[in-house]
Amino acid sequence: MKQIIILMQIIFLSASLSLAQRTDYLYLKNGSIIKGEIIDTTENKIKIQTACQSIWAFDKSEVIKIEGTTKIRNKKIKEDYTGFNTYIAVATYFGSSYFGLRMATGATMTMGYHFKKNIYIGLGSGFEYFGFTTSPIFLDLKLYLNKKTYSPFCNLLLGYAFGYSENDFSTEKQYGGLCAGAELGIRNNFYRKTPFYYSFGYHLQKTKTVSTSDFWGG
Repeated sequence: MKQIIILMQIIFLSASLSLAQRTDYLYLKNGSIIKGEIIDTTENKIKIQTACQSIWAFDKSEVIKIEGTTKIRNKKIKEDYTGFNTYIAVATYFGSSYFGLRMATGATMTMGYHFKKNIYIGLGSGFEYFGFTTSPIFLDLKLYLNKKTYSPFCNLLLGYAFGYSENDFSTEKQYGGLCAGAELGIRNNFYRKTPFYYSFGYHLQKTKTVSTSDFWGG
């Protein structure tokens, strides 16, 4: 009887050690950590079985990384960004103009396509204020270093901005011109469907102001 008990203890200990050796951890973007054993992976899904025998399925886009002893352990999950994307940007500019040092603001929206090789090409438009309002239409090219949660990127802009006078009765007419820009920044993709971008760079905006005057003689 004693030998049977010892044998059962050995079997139980072996099973416990085996289970401990197959412990995996899923780190999710919402801050949760799921502990268990990964039992299945597909192109888009990961299934994990917890200690209470519950089975959970997660999209790979929800997972930051995996740690554990399965075959895919310690590998970062690569995001798939391929497809159409829309970007909304709010910017503040500091620079010099014909009237001296000036601060400007702007808001633009870009719609385009993200290719697999970390390249994004889009067409954008919006409004910018340099003491008077301009409406730029530009080509947007973004180049990303990787597909991880945090990725450095560079951004190139080239287009034309249309100028608008403050009112139709002004003696000054504002005209737009060539617009271009270059930026460096970081993409924070902590929230898969709503990434955030932080960047700084150089922005060029050509403008022209034409003044008219009426003279009365007698």
